[in-house]
Amino acid sequence: MGLAVEVGTLAYWLNDTKPDKEGVEWLRKKLARINKTLTEAGLPEHHEPETLPARKSRAYLSSFSYSDIHYLRRAVAYARQAPEKFCPLPEGANPARDPMIDNELSIYMDSHFICHSDCEGFYVPIDFEEILYDDGLPGVMLGSSQQALTEIVRAAPLLGIALTDGELSDKEASKIAKDTNDLGQYWIERQVWLTMYEVFRYSIAQGTVVMFT
Repeated sequence: MGLAVEVGTLAYWLNDTKPDKEGVEWLRKKLARINKTLTEAGLPEHHEPETLPARKSRAYLSSFSYSDIHYLRRAVAYARQAPEKFCPLPEGANPARDPMIDNELSIYMDSHFICHSDCEGFYVPIDFEEILYDDGLPGVMLGSSQQALTEIVRAAPLLGIALTDGELSDKEASKIAKDTNDLGQYWIERQVWLTMYEVFRYSIAQGTVVMFT
């Protein structure tokens, strides 16, 4: 088992040839809870689309092991705190135990990408600075797709990812998607980066939540 990163889930379930009625009911309840969380924080409600255009992701992966997301979180932490100190993770080391990540979780506590459950939860396509907390939501923490996208874009240079005005070209996306562990350092970080970039970008463009399951 691993972390699946989904976007446009309600529209997909509703328009499937065999709609997941239980899944739809569950997700509608969670979306209502998200709106309660948003409005209590003085933010606008989110209106999840029930139909969406076909999604064409340039990422090779839509899911990965639970530990893999911590590789990218480590890069984001360094990008935020000390980009000049970023280096490959020593063999056998756990990225989640890096002091930079500990700083984010125990001192700064404002990174939407890092301060989020690594196995469940939501990001909503509304731009807000402070992470929202609600015990009634999976994963407790509700993040902003806009803020999370900004954070991973900031980490791109550390991973050798070339962007033009914050945008990823098809050529560069194809290059990342073909990465393997035989093609140099940071291949896990780069694969997860591409998956998350594509997900957050679609979330913002189409106004749909990102869901970790």
